[in-house]
Amino acid sequence: GHPTSLPHLLHKERYLTLKNNFYRSTFNTNVLLIKIAMTSLGLVLTISFITKSAPSFLHEIVEALMIINMFALCIIGTSITIFSSLIIFETINRFANDSIDNYVKSIFQTFQIRNFLKQIQPSDIAYLTGKNGLIKTKNPIIQQFNKTIKRSIVDIRHDKILVDIPVPKEQQTVKLLTNMITDIRENLTNINKDYYFSNPERVRNHLYFEGTRR
Repeated sequence: GHPTSLPHLLHKERYLTLKNNFYRSTFNTNVLLIKIAMTSLGLVLTISFITKSAPSFLHEIVEALMIINMFALCIIGTSITIFSSLIIFETINRFANDSIDNYVKSIFQTFQIRNFLKQIQPSDIAYLTGKNGLIKTKNPIIQQFNKTIKRSIVDIRHDKILVDIPVPKEQQTVKLLTNMITDIRENLTNINKDYYFSNPERVRNHLYFEGTRR
């Protein structure tokens, strides 16, 4: 094969290094912790309602629910503690080495790009032939695409913006992402008018857009 130049190797290595910073490696963990805490809170509120209105002869069931309630409260406490620790650590890191404003923008723009990439068009529905004729079901291509792009992250630091979009494994889902490249770049430029975005570069199973302040 063709020899790979040293500058090219260093260029790729830079992206891989950026990929592993604390903010990006913990972002999805934080989202998961919030979901766990909210689900557990919902369980606690439901159990609280049931136990208050349950008749006395169901005391054994109520006792079992109270044990579940205690576990749910422990999960909430643990999730919030870990979440808070990760947020505080990154806030201190940004304050010392970058800016808290960029941290907040990174979070908001991460959710913006995920929402922008999510496919909710009519192709979300597929039809399969079953015993009783056509069966309406979720389009597996769209489902896989949406599952993958949920891990996209925007990281704003100093005068740079790095947008990390995971590339789906299946050929059809990759094609779907490829067809959106121009729209993604336009969307990023519209949100960040002071930045110029280069053409994306694929490194392994990630697509990177890099923005530089004009």
